[in-house]
Amino acid sequence: MATTAPPECCTTGYIFAGTPTGKEEKLNGLDCYVAMPPSNSTATSILICHDIFGWKMPNTRLVADALAKEGFAVFVPDFFNGYSAPPPNALDISVAPAATMWGRFVQVGRALSVVPSVAYTVINTKSKYGALAKSFAAFLKEKHSVAKLGSIGYCFGGHDSLLLGSISPPLADAVAEAHAGEWSSPPSKDAENLVVPALFIFSDKDFSLKDADRKGVIETLEERNKEEKTKGWFDFHVYAPSTMHGFAIRCNEDDPVQKAERDLALANTKAFFKKWLLDGGAKL
Repeated sequence: MATTAPPECCTTGYIFAGTPTGKEEKLNGLDCYVAMPPSNSTATSILICHDIFGWKMPNTRLVADALAKEGFAVFVPDFFNGYSAPPPNALDISVAPAATMWGRFVQVGRALSVVPSVAYTVINTKSKYGALAKSFAAFLKEKHSVAKLGSIGYCFGGHDSLLLGSISPPLADAVAEAHAGEWSSPPSKDAENLVVPALFIFSDKDFSLKDADRKGVIETLEERNKEEKTKGWFDFHVYAPSTMHGFAIRCNEDDPVQKAERDLALANTKAFFKKWLLDGGAKL
């Protein structure tokens, strides 16, 4: 199987400030980061489908912690199942802007050093990732006292999150994606196939979704929002012109625009899951 090097925005980014406060457990045969809500209940939970940097990336865990504070038990399983993903600090390549040509050379060199590991991960895990996500979602509902389950996937995991809400019966009660790295052909099919409420977080520019395809997805969501059964189910946002693929999980917090858009995406995610998981939810 041949592959090409992932775009630079897939192999670069920034580590967020903060220290994750959850714990690591073994669940359904997978290593998993768990962030519990103040109630310590798993009745209403969220499954995070991680990006190419895996379950140990601090940013993903900090997002899990933030969602847990809103009343959700949050799970970040290792859907790479032990394969060698890039180390979490591989992202820490641009702590400050490169002031010199040499500084930029060093940054690019570090980014390129990550590419072989990313390519290896993609080749060895993509076909298995979705199956593991489905198995874990079923485990949470059947054996882990989860009554309402949401899922959100970032980049590499975005499409698999949507698929949890696109089968009958669905494995999640509400799903979300943030700049998914993969789409159906055409992408509007992913909007057509949903059987639960969904949130779409679009960056302004994204190598994985052309502007025309994004327009098709949005038009499909708008039409479905008018239908009686799915009225108001679908929420979507296209963020500021400076946002790129990965902004919601790997942005530069020192850039006020990027940080504001990241914060807005997280706020919209919290509001979406509160509406559909805590405030009654949809009649499926």
